[in-house]
Amino acid sequence: MKRDHSFDNYLQSSANNVILTNVAVGGRIACVLECQMRLPDCVAVLHQDQELRCILLRRFFNDWNSYLSNKSVAYFLRKYECSPGWREFNNHCYFLNQTMRTWNEAKVECQRHNAYLVEVESSDENTWVTSTYIKPPDQCPVSWYCSVWSGGMYSTTKQNHVWQNSEAIASYTNWDSDQPSGGGQNCINIWKGGKWDDAFCGAQFEFVCEKP
Repeated sequence: MKRDHSFDNYLQSSANNVILTNVAVGGRIACVLECQMRLPDCVAVLHQDQELRCILLRRFFNDWNSYLSNKSVAYFLRKYECSPGWREFNNHCYFLNQTMRTWNEAKVECQRHNAYLVEVESSDENTWVTSTYIKPPDQCPVSWYCSVWSGGMYSTTKQNHVWQNSEAIASYTNWDSDQPSGGGQNCINIWKGGKWDDAFCGAQFEFVCEKP
């Protein structure tokens, strides 16, 4: 049987999101059960029918479907359940802490819950966070009163804005018209209409935590 090397290459490029590869389980159902035994770390599985390969994933990918469209691979997502008080979006859990904190204090508070300050990676996620946690502009006479900290920060090493937890450069952004303004304002908050602002990290806002 010819081995699917393109599949191997894809897994290798996404190694940080794979828990185990080639798990010896012997079928789709057993592969899903193996994922359930590894909750909450495992959020999805891949099962390649021809080679009976089971791969456990720690993260949901938006691009799996396009990659697998011509492959004999089954993709399963487990039903995601968040802790009380947390809300689910795209197989991640989110929580709004309404206590005013500096960016560093907010980061530490999220870590206490095995989470991190929200990393907004798409327009859909930004829209969901905004509609779920940020009051509309007509309820916020002062934008700062309705702002939340995100995990975004300016990295002097990378000379770009990055996400604190993943250390990835923010490929998706939604800056307000006059932002980022710089000048030592290195931490990203989300405010009116889901627009982004860079603020002094010592400022105090509510904040959103995220965890897989």
